[in-house]
Amino acid sequence: MSQSRSPHKLPPLANLIFLSRWLQLPLYLDLILAQYVYVYHFWVELVDLICAALGNCILRPDHDHHTTNCRYESPLK
Repeated sequence: MSQSRSPHKLPPLANLIFLSRWLQLPLYLDLILAQYVYVYHFWVELVDLICAALGNCILRPDHDHHTTNCRYESPLK
């Protein structure tokens, strides 16, 4: 004997809560985008730190670093 199951209907409040998850979509997309920005800035700073540790750091004019042992090369050379 096969019983056909009818789809379970959620109560109205549970259905509203379940459907409201789409309201959170913009928030989660913004959080993902912000994480990409943080990862990019982390890698830029990590490369600068490694360059400074190896002694071949070149300060870029658009960076505001306070490292004193790095040499600055002018882009006008």
